[in-house]
Amino acid sequence: FTLGMQRDPADPVDIKIVEGIVSLAHTLDLTVTVEGVETGLQAEHLRVLGCDTAQGWYYARPGPPERLHALSLVDAS
Repeated sequence: FTLGMQRDPADPVDIKIVEGIVSLAHTLDLTVTVEGVETGLQAEHLRVLGCDTAQGWYYARPGPPERLHALSLVDAS
């Protein structure tokens, strides 16, 4: 459903579906991680909807595990 958030304007049905999933997860005290985030627009929609974390090519290309620590230091600053 998050693919529809890559377009401008975003698909309103996809936004409502993701909003419901995030709300349900948070009601159950679950953390929401979205995979496959590829655009800044998509990341912003997900942030506004309250997603806790995200991963995807928008943040970093796939790489070796040794790079993970270096990436987390960049994000923390």
